[in-house]
Amino acid sequence: MTKNNEEAERQHLLDPQEQIIEQRVQQRLRELQPTIEAKLEQAHQQLIFHVENSPLGVIEWDEQFRVKRWSPQAEKIFGWKAEELMARHWNQWEFVYPEDLEQVNAISSRLLNGEENRNICCNRNYTKQGNLVCCEWYNSVLKDKNGQVISLLSLVQDITIRETAQQELKRRARQQQVIAELGQYALSQTNLDHLLKKVVTLVGQTLGIKYIEIWELLPNEGTFLLTAGLGWRSGSVGRVTLSNSRNSQPGYTLLLKKPVIVEDLRVETRFSVSGSAFFSNHHIVSGVTVLISGKEKPFGVLGIHSQDERSFSPDEINFLQAVANIIASGVERQQAEAELKTLNQDLEVRVADRTTELIFMNEKLQRQVVELQKIESQLENKANQQAIIAELGQKALSEMNLVSLINEVVIQIANNLNVEYCKVLEYYSEDCFLTLAVWDEPVENYILLSHEPLVLPSLIRNPVPGNQDDLKSNFFSRSCKYGQNLEPTELNYGKFNFVNQGICIPILGQNYHHLGQVEIYGKKNQLFSENNVNYLQSVANILATAIERKQTEAALRFSEERFKITLKNSPIIVFNQDVELRYTWIYNPAGGYEPEAVIGKLDFDIFPRENAIQLTQFKQQVLNTKVGLRKEVTTNLGEDFQCYDLTIDPLWDLEGNIIGITGAALEITDRKKAELELQESQRFIQRITDAIPNILYIYDLIESRNIYVNQEIIKILGYTPEQTLEKGSNLLYELIHPEDYINLAKHYQKFATANEDEIFEFEYRIKDIQGNWHWLVSRDTIFARTSEGKPKQILGAATDITERKKVEEQLRLSERAIAYSSNGIVITDARQPDNPIVFVNPAFEKVTGYSAEEALGKNSRFLQGKDHNQPELKQIKTALEQKKNCNVVLKNYRKDGSLFWNELNISPIYDQGGNLTHYVGIQNDITENKLAEERLAQQVIREQLIATITQRIRESLDLKSILSTMVTEVKQFLKADRVLVYRIYNDHTGCVISEAVSPEWCSLLEKTFSEEIFPSECHGEYIQGKISSSNNINNDHILPCLVEFLTQFQVQAKLAVPIIENETLWGLLIAHQCSQPRQWEELEISLLEQITSQLAIAIQQSELYEQLQIELKEKSLAQQFLLVSQERLKYLLFSSPG
Repeated sequence: MTKNNEEAERQHLLDPQEQIIEQRVQQRLRELQPTIEAKLEQAHQQLIFHVENSPLGVIEWDEQFRVKRWSPQAEKIFGWKAEELMARHWNQWEFVYPEDLEQVNAISSRLLNGEENRNICCNRNYTKQGNLVCCEWYNSVLKDKNGQVISLLSLVQDITIRETAQQELKRRARQQQVIAELGQYALSQTNLDHLLKKVVTLVGQTLGIKYIEIWELLPNEGTFLLTAGLGWRSGSVGRVTLSNSRNSQPGYTLLLKKPVIVEDLRVETRFSVSGSAFFSNHHIVSGVTVLISGKEKPFGVLGIHSQDERSFSPDEINFLQAVANIIASGVERQQAEAELKTLNQDLEVRVADRTTELIFMNEKLQRQVVELQKIESQLENKANQQAIIAELGQKALSEMNLVSLINEVVIQIANNLNVEYCKVLEYYSEDCFLTLAVWDEPVENYILLSHEPLVLPSLIRNPVPGNQDDLKSNFFSRSCKYGQNLEPTELNYGKFNFVNQGICIPILGQNYHHLGQVEIYGKKNQLFSENNVNYLQSVANILATAIERKQTEAALRFSEERFKITLKNSPIIVFNQDVELRYTWIYNPAGGYEPEAVIGKLDFDIFPRENAIQLTQFKQQVLNTKVGLRKEVTTNLGEDFQCYDLTIDPLWDLEGNIIGITGAALEITDRKKAELELQESQRFIQRITDAIPNILYIYDLIESRNIYVNQEIIKILGYTPEQTLEKGSNLLYELIHPEDYINLAKHYQKFATANEDEIFEFEYRIKDIQGNWHWLVSRDTIFARTSEGKPKQILGAATDITERKKVEEQLRLSERAIAYSSNGIVITDARQPDNPIVFVNPAFEKVTGYSAEEALGKNSRFLQGKDHNQPELKQIKTALEQKKNCNVVLKNYRKDGSLFWNELNISPIYDQGGNLTHYVGIQNDITENKLAEERLAQQVIREQLIATITQRIRESLDLKSILSTMVTEVKQFLKADRVLVYRIYNDHTGCVISEAVSPEWCSLLEKTFSEEIFPSECHGEYIQGKISSSNNINNDHILPCLVEFLTQFQVQAKLAVPIIENETLWGLLIAHQCSQPRQWEELEISLLEQITSQLAIAIQQSELYEQLQIELKEKSLAQQFLLVSQERLKYLLFSSPG
């Protein structure tokens, strides 16, 4: 029998009700199948998208650590493509750094043995190109329901840059430590040879360089002597010399006065073979030399060399230069003592010269005082003019009458400059002015002339200058001044004749447009200054603003007329009606009417009665309530209906009375028709979209057997309907999975209390005729009851969801991958207003401190706190508007208010129809990288600060100037509220001798304190190197009396570093934070230690200088005493008899 005959036979056996049910089941099945498959495909595509767009490499291994998945980011990190590594164990290619193999094997073993479900490790790996990269691995185990390992998931992040930065910081810290040690040693050591030996030893240890040398430039300045060195052949130090010429590297360094770097001496062309013979004999390949400067001439050159070819970083060169500066300071210190002794005679001459110079300066100061008095008088006059200008400016803003303002201006000019004549002209047209007002002193009033154009020959109208400087330069040129040296030619301007000096100032608008001019003429022999010109220019600027405002008002009136014209071209129906609701004006009337045919009519004259009643009610309501409204109305002009979106508002006159209504109507007929068709279509679809699963069956609850099943069971399970009926009550027991069969009884118990329209779902596994398991979901409802009303039969529809279950398993894998990801993942709904958050993973909660409940429903901008002015936010806004990807770095804030740097990648998600539905954001906390960058930047600033202070010490012997520079620079670097130097005297009292303090805090400069403030018993600890720091004086363990003392100076946190000079506590360098508590960082403390080391050198040099000054003064007094004695002796000799 053919399949068609079988189908006909089966349909013949079914009663009409069963046929209808089966048809509905088949229809529902065909409709739901594409939707389910589409959703599963969409979920799969989302998983692939997350993996491919994650900033971390995603690698999936099987239970034997063979590659199952290798994401594009993993390819980017390591260089291998996925097809090169699939199904290969990680030890089958050079991947793990040999020293890390033991750690990797141990971690792998713990994961596979179930000792750990996830872990994090750092190890080194090789790329395909053979490069070594540092990676951070986030590993987790994926298991099935039985706890068996399915696969292992690894998320990889390249942290090579971070590791390199940390190593760089360690190297810099070591270099700074060596510099500080050498600085202290240079202060305590008087033997230069010992200092040089210490230098070469520490430099070699710090940089890991074998060959170090110091070349001293001998007095003849033509030869270098190897004064100190490390690694060279025995007997070289103190004997080997080099020529001071550009043929040798030291000579070339001295010539350039900057570091000289040699990457390969064997191919070097800057030096000759003879000049490099010493280095070639030691097989030197690479090296760097830096200049050791001196006060009058360079001391020599410091160099490092290697037998291997290598490059030298800027940090190594800066370190080498800093060491050279310390050597230079030590050399200069020794030279200073000798030089100070030779200054005796020179200072005596300078004292005499200084006395003469002071007398000359006193006379010069007296002349300057006279000049300053003149300037003060001029400034007072200028201040009065500025006050008048300010008053006129305020009046120009408030005065609406231009003529009234002009009247005020001419009076103020005439009174302030005491002129004989003043005139303000407005430029009307070419060679024609409109005179606004005139001041004439002889009659002591102003004349307001007509506003009609007054055609008169204008005074000289100058070309408009290109800029303000040109304008000022022309004020006293040929076109702006009538000088006394001119011929007394009369200037005929109406009834006024003048031969005196005058000024003409143009009134210029935007783009130097000529609006008019201001003219004044002085009295006889009256001269005008540049201040008078500037005053008139300010007045002209105020007048320009007033005139332009008048022109703007005229332009607005013109714009209003233009708007009325534009309205005629609008497709919307616009109308006005009076209080009787008769049309007074209309544009684009409905129903094909012409505007003239509508004017004067009521709505009853135009629309059907039912339409007119409704329209009249709405319009009358607006007239009565004086409040506008908006309604959708329907009219029946012609055979079809029309729908309009109607807006009505009251129409007011200038006195505030309602004179009618004004309205606008937009036709929305097509939209209404579409809405009606859509509603009808939805009702039709609702009738045909009942639940119709794949397998339709009727099951008898009392007899525990199927009494009907359709042919679809053959396609899914392979059994015929007859075979299932033959199994009777054993059918479900034999085919349903044992774990699911246990729950089947509970499912059937639900029908005991169920209503007729209730549907219950049940998911289970069932075995097909081949022994394969399928996942089905059944939707069951009561089909028949017994005479007692108990459920007897249920009607069910079963759908094969095996493929859906597989996809769900993949989705769970995706969810676990997202949950275990170290990157925060945020998904927002682009279809809702303001893009609210609809999903966050645990990593987001860990990074931000916000729980998922706190974040859901909000826009991601809440992480920005109050920092809404970041430039990257505009980039995000542009990307969202354009629906594109973007990658930015933002400053975000955790729940506790702490800052973290967020590297954010935003990507749009589209549905199958190409519609934007969501955005996914992947966050990467790069705070550590940012902090490392900030520390590097602070390191550079600190080195620059040390260099500035060192240079100041070397340039000056004035301790007060040095201390002032130092506290100012340190305050700026630390961003502290107060930095001071506290000097400790021999009687243990102290005084603030230098200070830099912000204006809002009190000054302690020159304040003296008794010994009890800083007892001498505490000095020993500071001499041993103690540093006193307090982050919060109210919380730290500090004596109450000390807290009270610091509070009176508004101190909340402090840092004090000792200044040691000749093993004596000379004083303290102190930083105060007054605005709030502060955490002092090690970098800041180290900086102050280095500064105090340099400061000790300056103090020692200053004390030597002061001692010499005292000796010179004593010597001068002695010389004076000798001169007096000589005079007395001469007197006695001449006065003696004989």
